Amino acid sequence: MSAIQRTHRNRAGLTLIELMISVAIIGVLASIAIPAFRLYQQRSKRSEAYANLESIRKVQIAYRTEFGAYVTAKPSPYIGLGPDKQNWGAEGDNRFPADNPGEGFDQLGWRPDGATYFDYDSYAVAGANGPMFTAAAYGDVDSDGQVSVFMYVEPDSASPPNTLPCYLCQGGVMPVVSWGAPPINDFGDDVLKSVARLQSPFGDDF
Repeated sequence: MSAIQRTHRNRAGLTLIELMISVAIIGVLASIAIPAFRLYQQRSKRSEAYANLESIRKVQIAYRTEFGAYVTAKPSPYIGLGPDKQNWGAEGDNRFPADNPGEGFDQLGWRPDGATYFDYDSYAVAGANGPMFTAAAYGDVDSDGQVSVFMYVEPDSASPPNTLPCYLCQGGVMPVVSWGAPPINDFGDDVLKSVARLQSPFGDDF
């Protein structure tokens, strides 16, 4: 056996130093990747709020087209907020016994598709310059005790238009800090007719 072959055979495995360096590199990569993956998961859950609020917008506009008004709608009781999906239940399950006439998602014909991470409501008013409504989603998918709020705001026809805050700001049953409306963008401008996260010092900014 040649000296080159003996050297190659002796170098077939990793030395202890090389192994320790490899483990350290894997640990560093994991410490970076795991938090980033969790944040990605949490943000992906927020897509539910965007999709459902867009769906509520469509049924509100369709209802107004047929009946001339928007509808105030809220689940009763509200589901608890947390990191896990919760089921709204099936129609006819007495989810809406406490609602006043015209204050149910059943009137709009809308229900979320299965269990949800967020709770939803919609607040409507027929003002002097035409009807307006907001639709809001509330959730705490990262379970840190801070609520993320997403809103869609449909203003009236005034110029500048008038808007409403979320329904829970109007005396809803769930103890959530009152946020004003509408949401604002990075330039401080109102976000109307588009789903946006409500910025608040009390809100969840992840």
